[in-house]
Amino acid sequence: MARRLYENVRRTLPVFAWPLSSDFNDISTNAINGSALSGNAGTIPTAGSSTTVTADPYERSTNLQSTDQQYIKANSGGHTSAAGFSFMVLARWQILSNLDSLVNTDGASGPRVDLTAANGLEYYPDKSQADKVTWASQRSSTSVIYCYCVTNDNSAKTASLYTDGILVSTQAIPNSRAIGGAPGLCTIGKETNPIESGDFGYFITWNRVLTDTEIYHVYDAMRKNQYGGWAKMNRLRTYSPAPSMLIPMNAQYGLRDQSGNGRNAVEGNGAMAVGSGGTPNAATANIDPPDTSTPFINSPARQLTSSYVGYVAGQPFSACGLAYRTNSTTGHVLFGSDGGANKVSLKILSGSFDLTFSPDGSVTTTTLTSGWPGTGTWTAWGFSFNPTTDAVRFEQISDPTIGAPVVKTGTNAGNFSSPGNVTIGATASGASDSLQGFMAHFAFWANTHITDFSSILGILMKGMPGRVVESP
Repeated sequence: MARRLYENVRRTLPVFAWPLSSDFNDISTNAINGSALSGNAGTIPTAGSSTTVTADPYERSTNLQSTDQQYIKANSGGHTSAAGFSFMVLARWQILSNLDSLVNTDGASGPRVDLTAANGLEYYPDKSQADKVTWASQRSSTSVIYCYCVTNDNSAKTASLYTDGILVSTQAIPNSRAIGGAPGLCTIGKETNPIESGDFGYFITWNRVLTDTEIYHVYDAMRKNQYGGWAKMNRLRTYSPAPSMLIPMNAQYGLRDQSGNGRNAVEGNGAMAVGSGGTPNAATANIDPPDTSTPFINSPARQLTSSYVGYVAGQPFSACGLAYRTNSTTGHVLFGSDGGANKVSLKILSGSFDLTFSPDGSVTTTTLTSGWPGTGTWTAWGFSFNPTTDAVRFEQISDPTIGAPVVKTGTNAGNFSSPGNVTIGATASGASDSLQGFMAHFAFWANTHITDFSSILGILMKGMPGRVVESP
């Protein structure tokens, strides 16, 4: 465990914290270690048997198999606080749609967390009772690494779920059910529903309710130990000013808005293979090994839509992303809006590498000559427009060994008038100028005029071939 994560965890005063990277030992001051066990006298799990959860060559995680009913059990301690408790764990499932006991206790009335056959998450404050809180759709892929954090406020009789550091929701516990009086020792897995096969890391518990800030800081420290898609997303999410919309488009986060504002993207004009591009073995879509992207095609045309009206009349906006253009036979829209005759559009022109920008359905258009670097290369780009000063700015880096961005500027006297919702890769369903290529890590700032994208482009290029990758 890297030092910054170690320190961030210890200062939150957990009951215990198991990195699960090389052993089952506790790195908190309580020295509550874990033991590897099997529910059917089968093979016991081996610490550090996998690298899948961390996706980091410097750290490992532990694989648990259902055939041997493998689990890990604390040697002492338990959830004894009357105020409540919290737990956090990283998990990647090898099998979906099964009832799995994720976090458990060996006492008769302790808390329990299950992943259901419908892939929701259920929390029982007292597993001897039927009262539970349920959050739907909390796992959807065997290639996605999830960070779950559940808190139980025993005084307010509420439970909260955080996924990847962001609050999903806080719910009242039915019948105001309190945490059971005989919780016993904490486990990963076991009970009547053995855990399904998967990889697990950083299992941490607390005898209190963590704050939103504490949860994010621990989660952020986990991700900053890593590189690729997680590092890009976290650094964009914590960038100041914070984006109002952040769509990673990779396998880890998909089309879920990671800004915390709930402005998810939606597939338009047919299904898209979200997160399936950008593998290290695909030369036409190579970002970096732990990150992926989403393929876009224009025959039939595909796009991402939203219900977010991010363009405000008289107010500036900024946007950025990673994009890969496979050809120049047609025009390719990077982003825009679905406002029809009043649509916003930033487009790479057909047969050239010029870009055009229009805030008002082409009533006013600005051309940025040779703004795009070419085809067959990943490009980190940033764009801003300020209707008060008419300033248009575009920056890009396409060669990861080059530090300074290419900058193109211009002016546009237009403004927004019923522009519609933010779109990615096209401006309308089935439009012939939709992007042909790949895209990832789209961020949008409403009411914000960014005049220097160099640090943002550096975040986006982190981990690209030729870029130095930070080690933990």
